[in-house]
Amino acid sequence: MISPSSAPLPSSIPPGYPISALGSTWRPPVSEPLFQLQRSNPGKPFEFNMTPTTPIYLGQPALLDLKFFRPNGGPGPSTFNIVHEKPAHIIMVSQDLTDFQHVHPTVVGPGYFQVPVVFNKSGPYKLFIQFTTPEEKAEQTLSKPFEIGRGQAASKPLVPDSQLPKRVDGYDFRISDLPTRQRPMSMPKVEVTQNGVPVKNIEPFLGAGAHGVIIGENAKSFMHVHPMSEPKNGLYSSPIKFHTEIRQPGVYKMWVQTQIDGKVKTVNWTFQV
Repeated sequence: MISPSSAPLPSSIPPGYPISALGSTWRPPVSEPLFQLQRSNPGKPFEFNMTPTTPIYLGQPALLDLKFFRPNGGPGPSTFNIVHEKPAHIIMVSQDLTDFQHVHPTVVGPGYFQVPVVFNKSGPYKLFIQFTTPEEKAEQTLSKPFEIGRGQAASKPLVPDSQLPKRVDGYDFRISDLPTRQRPMSMPKVEVTQNGVPVKNIEPFLGAGAHGVIIGENAKSFMHVHPMSEPKNGLYSSPIKFHTEIRQPGVYKMWVQTQIDGKVKTVNWTFQV
């Protein structure tokens, strides 16, 4: 039985379904606006803006258009290189780092992407995008702070984890050797086990054995890293090691994504430097 508070969006109501069955207090959901800074990448060769292609409803799939241009008003990249199987890699996080998405765009035209997203809360967000182009040889990392909705959902303070082992889908993930203030350069090691046995069938995911993302408190800093290990017979084995360097003290969150049996496992840890 559908309750008014959990009623589906109008698009998901079957044809002929009586609206009255949703209850007298039901109201159609209101789409969320998106506010953004027009310029947020000073000194970079490219800039971009975002436009919702579809209405944004919290917790529902939506599409964003990303259009690139040069700060002097010139056109954006005509083509994008394929790196790690994609033309670009996008990390989108809420400012309190509780909502995390690693998504990939579809190239619609020159300098024009379309991106699938799901926003789970209102409030401030930040988008990080990485790509390379034939015109600019170096990898480009651009960012865009923006806000979803007219209000802000309650934020949770970022607190370092007291328990580093995490369990996802029956697999245990344990991390060690995270950066510290005394040791800013480090090689975080992620051990993946199932029933106490090291996992040896970690599949390539987007051209790597895993993807690691480290973002600082309030989404002020960003790092995207990949494991140092090489596959054997097309598969990776636990442990997975990354190389990182964090010299700015603060609280950080690290997400690690691996693929096992065709399913992506995402686990995160919060730590202090």
